[in-house]
Amino acid sequence: MLSQCAITRLNDVPCRRDGLRCRPLDDEAVLYDPAHHTLHYLNQTAYFIWARCDGRRRVQDIADAVAAAYETGCEGQDSGGQERAPDPRVLGDVRRTLAELADNGLIDSGCLDTHDATCCNSDPS
Repeated sequence: MLSQCAITRLNDVPCRRDGLRCRPLDDEAVLYDPAHHTLHYLNQTAYFIWARCDGRRRVQDIADAVAAAYETGCEGQDSGGQERAPDPRVLGDVRRTLAELADNGLIDSGCLDTHDATCCNSDPS
């Protein structure tokens, strides 16, 4: 079941929750939550998404970055400079991943749909 704070809007701005410890393992990572004494394994894509939850990037920006990094045909901007929606499959995958990160307490839902980066860690480690 998806979190009540599931990220669904392109302009939501998720950020990493303070206090998490990150240990990168090649392109993947293990996060330790000392407040709950839990470990979370993030695969390559989930880690890529989580690392971009900096309180500045919108869901659309994160989806665009995923599409560009994995060369999935991100639509980006048209010739007139207008933003286009990311590939719907990429956007759906990013939204699901963000919802799982929120459900597991790895991103702070207090930053959603705001542009206030004060609650975010500047460094994912």
